[in-house]
Amino acid sequence: MKELPRTYWCHLDEAAPGTVRTPLSGGTTTASGEAVQWVRDSVRTVAPLLGREDFHTVWGWLGDHPAADAAVIALRQGQPYTFTTATPGDGRLRWTVYPVTVLPLADTGCLPPPAPSHTSPVSHPGTTWSTA
Repeated sequence: MKELPRTYWCHLDEAAPGTVRTPLSGGTTTASGEAVQWVRDSVRTVAPLLGREDFHTVWGWLGDHPAADAAVIALRQGQPYTFTTATPGDGRLRWTVYPVTVLPLADTGCLPPPAPSHTSPVSHPGTTWSTA
């Protein structure tokens, strides 16, 4: 039996006390290492905006390479990965990566192939990112 391909859905959201979580950015990738690296890069970007104590906690996590390796292994085993930190003003930022199985699209012959375009964007295969 052929195994369905795995994709990793990554997203960042924030919440303040008494509010609904607000999605900030996210995307998908076909590699668990890229998913964890997206979390680490995103955390590194917001770290200077955090309070002193939270900054040091985040910076310690960024330097913990065995923890990053463990996150990659957990994702490959089908477990989600989450990293959360406080923000100034009692808010919380939460980065989450979920392993998801995707159904490949079948060629049913119903639609003609897309016409070649010289204006189509170029991206890395298997990776899509967006901001909310």
